[in-house]
Amino acid sequence: MSTLTIHAQVFKDNGFIIDEATGEEYKLTTQQSYNDAEGVVLKASNYWLGVEECPYDEGTFYMRPFIAEWVKGNKKYNIKGEKQIWDLFDSDKYYYGKFMYFASLVKVAIEHQFTEEVLINEKARAFFIDYALDKRNKLKLSRSQKKALQKMKEEL
Repeated sequence: MSTLTIHAQVFKDNGFIIDEATGEEYKLTTQQSYNDAEGVVLKASNYWLGVEECPYDEGTFYMRPFIAEWVKGNKKYNIKGEKQIWDLFDSDKYYYGKFMYFASLVKVAIEHQFTEEVLINEKARAFFIDYALDKRNKLKLSRSQKKALQKMKEEL
């Protein structure tokens, strides 16, 4: 398996990452490959959240399935999220908000090396609420979503 840097990658429709230098697909097949992908997944989450710039047009769109595949198969992190926040984005029209929360969970777990669901949820809740309520991030929220997130922020 080749060592990858984020700027030497192309994100394909199937969500897997190609190393432009070698042309090899970065495959998530073994637990070691999931462990090795942590840095790439963190960068992909940061790009999706707009924390870092993405060097590719529509690059964040292609990262979404890669992040989801990594979360599904990794054995290190217990990433589930809180029902209260998931329920805020229950309709299909709020899919983007739901994925931003998902990316927040991944970011927090990897950055802080939290493996337990409770710790991940607690830190991700604070990060996501601040993220969602920050107008610069342009997350479209309904009035009731804003109100619920404001209330959660007050309870932190």
